[in-house]
Amino acid sequence: MKNANHFFGSHNGSENIYRHNLSGLIYTDGVKDLAEGCQAYWLIDLIVSHQCQKQVKKEPF
Repeated sequence: MKNANHFFGSHNGSENIYRHNLSGLIYTDGVKDLAEGCQAYWLIDLIVSHQCQKQVKKEPF
């Protein structure tokens, strides 16, 4: 297993997008590779859990 630092800067753009099953949150190839490589799908779940808060939903991207 690699650590997260291995994935920083290794992606520039994305050819694919992925959707979180429960929330519909969209993420990129880099996020997917990080989650797979570090066994960190829990991190995507954690981010999704915060996206449900009203204050976070109001923030422009």
